[in-house]
Amino acid sequence: MEKVAVQAALLKGFFFFTTHMLPYRGFGAMVRGIFRKPWRAFEEGTKSPRRVQTDLLLDLVSRNALTEFGRLHAFGSVRSVDDYRAAVPVTDYDAFAPYIDRMCRGEKNLLTAEDPFYFARTSGTTGRAKNIPVTRRYVEEFQRAQRVWYRSFALQFPGMIKGNPLTIVSNKIEGHTESGVPYGSISRPLTFRENEVVDRVAAIPRETFHIDDFNAKYYALLRIALSTRISTIAAVNPSTIMMFAKKLNEFAPRFVRDLRDGTLDRSVEIDPKLRLRIETKLKPDKAHAQRLERLLSAHGALRPKDAWPMLCGLACWKGGSAGFYLKQFPDWYGDLPVLEFGFVASEGHFSVPLNATGDSGVFSVSSHFCEFIPATEREANPGDPFPKTLLAHEIEEGRRYFIVVSGSHGLYRYDINDIVEVTGFFNRTPMLRFLHKGGNMLSLTGEKVGESHVVTAVTNASRALNLPLDGFSVTLRLEDTPRYVFAVEPNPAISHEPSVVSSKNSKLKTQDSELLKALLARCDEELGKANLEYEAKRRSGRLGPPVLLLLAPGSFERHRIRRVAEGAPDAHVKPPHVFRSEDELRKRLDVTEEIADT
Repeated sequence: MEKVAVQAALLKGFFFFTTHMLPYRGFGAMVRGIFRKPWRAFEEGTKSPRRVQTDLLLDLVSRNALTEFGRLHAFGSVRSVDDYRAAVPVTDYDAFAPYIDRMCRGEKNLLTAEDPFYFARTSGTTGRAKNIPVTRRYVEEFQRAQRVWYRSFALQFPGMIKGNPLTIVSNKIEGHTESGVPYGSISRPLTFRENEVVDRVAAIPRETFHIDDFNAKYYALLRIALSTRISTIAAVNPSTIMMFAKKLNEFAPRFVRDLRDGTLDRSVEIDPKLRLRIETKLKPDKAHAQRLERLLSAHGALRPKDAWPMLCGLACWKGGSAGFYLKQFPDWYGDLPVLEFGFVASEGHFSVPLNATGDSGVFSVSSHFCEFIPATEREANPGDPFPKTLLAHEIEEGRRYFIVVSGSHGLYRYDINDIVEVTGFFNRTPMLRFLHKGGNMLSLTGEKVGESHVVTAVTNASRALNLPLDGFSVTLRLEDTPRYVFAVEPNPAISHEPSVVSSKNSKLKTQDSELLKALLARCDEELGKANLEYEAKRRSGRLGPPVLLLLAPGSFERHRIRRVAEGAPDAHVKPPHVFRSEDELRKRLDVTEEIADT
């Protein structure tokens, strides 16, 4: 959820007249003053997580006791957490879908006493699209944590005030329900404001984010950004931040011409009114054009860290599969610090990072009522509707858990199927890092290879061989001796030599089967290190040698474009690192060649 854009614009406007007079220390004091109230409430809550969570729950069931769901589950008799656990089963979206479908048709008082004013539609990457009811109270719950994240962002990157943010905002209304309620990304109710002042302060017109054509949108965004003082870059997915870098480099010669002439390339097809609005912001800048041309010639690529020397920080997801992309950042962004976005989904805001160290954040204790199921127990009894759950103050450092949420969106004891790990505590409240989806796992002989294992293995293998990849996926092949399949899209344009981005320095030639075989062997070895059961099953012969599928250049970008065309918000599309079947992988990605490790 690209919440940075509006908040950063407001901060920029607020400090406009003081930014050149205040040292960064003064800016930090102002930030602490602005966010003093939400921070104090959050910090106090972390000292008493049991009390805060219990109060949240009892208030939630009291407000919704007379709804259809509340009457069916005896909310009126709930006096404790144990009462609630006994009355409501842990379940998934399918149990709520009939209620939500009726809400979309205009029926009231089903899940929440308060009517939803919006439905947050998820991308539906694991099934049909889901509609999450959004009430004013739910937005308030979400924003309790969101405001603390704003504070972390501003304190971590004081240089933000010297420029503007570059991001992707998915705030377009995608449609309306039968009863006329709008739906789309959760970003819209959290960031969108019908406010001309905010829109004028923002460097990039909001309509730019709504351009349908994928390349036209990125071209327009980056073209405006090149005529703007960009100080931070933020996006939920690190793959989006890498997309900024790739598109900046891909369009570099055209950008140089546009900067020199003060234009927006006429071949970029966008709405004429939007084009006019953008072009009024653009002025010829020959000096800037010449500088970028020199950088392009010197480095063999146009890098964001060179195009925007004011950049002071990045923000994105850092957990789960993000590591693969984060290790590519230094080639394009140098050593800029990266702030974790937090464990955030359409169903809730679950953690808040306090600084750019690591990929964990403090559990959002004051936002939603959450329970935790030990991962081993949930995996052993996946269909149990009344598993033993723990509260935030009961979970342990180093352990992994499924998270179950109840909130003012009307989802009660909802298993979002996400696995988190406890990394420590802030006061008495746990710090969480997202690992992967519970179902995002491959297992042929009981090895239980998760997405995090796959990401670690392929990332380490590609780094060890100095063989950069644009993307990868892993799946299974069912044969007499089953085996794993690694699908990779090499990127010959980037070398991992320090500070070098040049095709002439790359070792990779896609025709070099020996290098690709070495990659496959290293992936096999690294996956064994990441998952000991995989290693044991390979040694015993129960798993055969893996194979490698070579993907055509641009496969993952085309996959992203297709997902956006299918209705998924661009900012929310995640690269698919795990496919359930090889057939599905081949449908989604462009396989050109198969290589076996002989």
